[in-house]
Amino acid sequence: MNTSNPLYDVFIAYPASEQRWLAVMLLPQLSQVGIRVLVEHRAFGPEQLPDTHPLWRSNTLLFILSNAATPARHDDFAWLLEHLQRQPAERRSNILLACLDRFAPGPRLANLRRFEIDRDDSSGKQWRRLLRALAPPRTIQISHHAEHHHHRLLAEHLADHLRRAGHQVLPQRDGTDGAATNLDASVVLVSADDGGSQSLAYTIERARAHSLENGRPALLPLLVQPNNHLPYQYSAPLATLPYQHLNHRRLDRKLLVELLDAVTIRTPLPLTGIAAPSPRVETDAMTHPEAFADPRFLESLDQPGGTMRPQSLTYVERDADRTLQRVLSSRRAALVNIQAPRQTGKSSLLIRGLAHASSRGATIAYIDLQPVDVMALETLEAALRYVADVLANSLQIDSAEVEKYWSGGEGPSHRMSQIMKRLVLPRVERKLVLAIDEADRLLQFGYRDSFFALLRSWYNNRALDDVWEKLDLVLVIATEPNMLIRNPDQSPFNVGTKIAPEDFELHELAELNQRYRAPLADDELAPFRKLLGGHPYLSSVGLYTMVTQELSWPQLNAIATAERGPFGDHLRRYVWLLRDEPDLQQALRQIIANGCCDDQAHFFRLSQAGLVGGVDHERCTVRCGLYETYFNANL
Repeated sequence: MNTSNPLYDVFIAYPASEQRWLAVMLLPQLSQVGIRVLVEHRAFGPEQLPDTHPLWRSNTLLFILSNAATPARHDDFAWLLEHLQRQPAERRSNILLACLDRFAPGPRLANLRRFEIDRDDSSGKQWRRLLRALAPPRTIQISHHAEHHHHRLLAEHLADHLRRAGHQVLPQRDGTDGAATNLDASVVLVSADDGGSQSLAYTIERARAHSLENGRPALLPLLVQPNNHLPYQYSAPLATLPYQHLNHRRLDRKLLVELLDAVTIRTPLPLTGIAAPSPRVETDAMTHPEAFADPRFLESLDQPGGTMRPQSLTYVERDADRTLQRVLSSRRAALVNIQAPRQTGKSSLLIRGLAHASSRGATIAYIDLQPVDVMALETLEAALRYVADVLANSLQIDSAEVEKYWSGGEGPSHRMSQIMKRLVLPRVERKLVLAIDEADRLLQFGYRDSFFALLRSWYNNRALDDVWEKLDLVLVIATEPNMLIRNPDQSPFNVGTKIAPEDFELHELAELNQRYRAPLADDELAPFRKLLGGHPYLSSVGLYTMVTQELSWPQLNAIATAERGPFGDHLRRYVWLLRDEPDLQQALRQIIANGCCDDQAHFFRLSQAGLVGGVDHERCTVRCGLYETYFNANL
């Protein structure tokens, strides 16, 4: 295969019998690792593959083989292999087999590198080996104290190991950004006896800043033994990351494998110790809250963004939590829509609500549509079959029973309803809570009305058949897509109990401040809330930044609207949403200047996006001071 300018990291040839396994198990894993995939299950015959075929623009060819495939399909793969082996050398590299169900390939395929994959367990060593083999080469930089001899030798050994695995290791550039924006991973060697290099501290800080802003590079600290403490210069940017201990004389194989996994397939380094910062002499001008000096507390914090764990120390319950718990505790069937702009805590609210329902004996079936491959959602039949498979897995129903109902002659909505009524709900003792996160992703598909109409019909069926009283439906919907729906009456989500997580009130913000060990003084809470409006995500980012970067409230306020500040990525996302909407830009300017705008529809769309609030287009305001200042200067 031509690797000089690849379009794909892997071309997957698979039997049609494994399409669901591919969509449910393998493709989400590959997507999470950042592997570019093209899949094809058509038969390959003796015809010549054209030069334009995407197979020739892929780094790797992966065959999926199993006992469910027909012998003719295996012969089909064997023909393709023979065809490839007759090609020039640059078209014959890296052909792999993934064997399910302990499938034993015949002699024509037996000499290829193969992986014995457990179709139901994606945590095994063979899965990780397969992901490493399919992942593209990564660009890595290894940094250390330039004058530390042992660290330099260890860095050279690590670089040799990573190069042998096919990765590019760039030379260290002390005291500069280097190629931080182009790195996939930044490995840093630190210890207490390296003297606290200022240039290394700068390298760490810049890598951390790029990682927070862009999601890369992965910052991977290796704490060189025998010392177990870090110089203070390194403690702030590394305090919340897991450390891996590295023997100061040699490298062991286990650590090398863990580092290779962290670099290649983005698994976190296992936590083997927390390094407390070396003592620092405080002056009268430096008074830091307890959190700044307690790396164990810092390590326990969740970095803001994404779904929070139910046991998170920094989660503050709001009225929306109590409403959801009350609805899910009822004996009556429920249809709940959790609707709000992104980064307002919808998914975290859902997870805590599901944990509460589970503690009361409910069976939980959770679907997050965000990572699901488009192939599993491209038709109504594919999407409903995906839901059926998730339900079967949650209730441990044999897939053959699902297939019996699915192979009927009726349409997919009827088949799905029969599976729910006759197969799923009769096995539930108390309640089944079917939760669909990121449900707004279905807005892009033509069948969306049919999908949500089916859910509404299940809810309405409770009046005709008591078995439907066992079903609670919870949908989590980001309202930004409503910016693209010019007629609000067209929204498919105007049903059921609506829950909209609100911004933090001052007393809730005070509680959140205490959860972060009070980086804000009491008299700073009100101006902090004026700047961020009680926005859940922005408030958490602000407090997290103050604690981890040792910033005072005036320092945070001074960098709030900076492009590279803690809120820069959030603000730029709104600029991107508004870039092709001149009418909305003008309406937002009017609201900033006058507290009103000319058009009710424009107000509605900006409100759904989370940018403005108020009663109507004649009485409205920008959501927070941060938005007012930033968009006044950038629209």
